[in-house]
Amino acid sequence: VSALDVDTGVATTIVPVGSDVVAPDDLAFDSHGVMYMTEVMSERVSARLPDGSLRVIAENVPVANGITIHGDRIFMDEFRVGGRVMELYADGRTPRIIAENLVMPNALAMGPDGALYFPQVSEGEIWRVAIEGGTPERVMAGLALPTAVKFSPSGELFTVEAGSGDVTRI
Repeated sequence: VSALDVDTGVATTIVPVGSDVVAPDDLAFDSHGVMYMTEVMSERVSARLPDGSLRVIAENVPVANGITIHGDRIFMDEFRVGGRVMELYADGRTPRIIAENLVMPNALAMGPDGALYFPQVSEGEIWRVAIEGGTPERVMAGLALPTAVKFSPSGELFTVEAGSGDVTRI
């Protein structure tokens, strides 16, 4: 994992190859400066504390991929058929399952309505689910391999479509 100084263009290694973190995929920060990283190949999520120390907060999460933090709550999904959206806990408690039996959910984001939004990549769809859990609902279909969702400050939903190279506003 590297940090890029946008003013100087200088990249600094934060978590080097050969460290305890293996194959980091996605990351997010809490308000205390803790960086949480999904490790897709190791089926876990690790935390890097501001002092540089590392610890695992979730294990046995197959294809741990997307991660987002909202109000210091940690949410993650598994990029696989039968994938889950979960709430993780910084203290390592057992994750809480929010939704399961999904088809390749990825790169999720908290929406202005308080629901978690995520693409189901191979389905070409964007979905959302309440953070308390419940039945996920489709928001948009007919996209070309949407790989991530993000919200603008004004609440507009955007997705990146790997199949077309488009960035689409929904």
